[in-house]
Amino acid sequence: DTNAFLVDLSAMLPPSDMNWLVIGDFNLMRAPTNKNNTNFNQRLADKFNSMIDGLALIELPLLD
Repeated sequence: DTNAFLVDLSAMLPPSDMNWLVIGDFNLMRAPTNKNNTNFNQRLADKFNSMIDGLALIELPLLD
């Protein structure tokens, strides 16, 4: 399930002296503006954003 995925991903934090890269299409929304309808789960978005912040990840924008 999604919660287990976020827990597992959060546990992957490498040592602070190591560079790393996370690539994937997580099928999770970070904000309502990323959604094309009103079916948005704020609680899940908050968990996803918290995981991103906790791992100090930077989202690279898609171009074209």
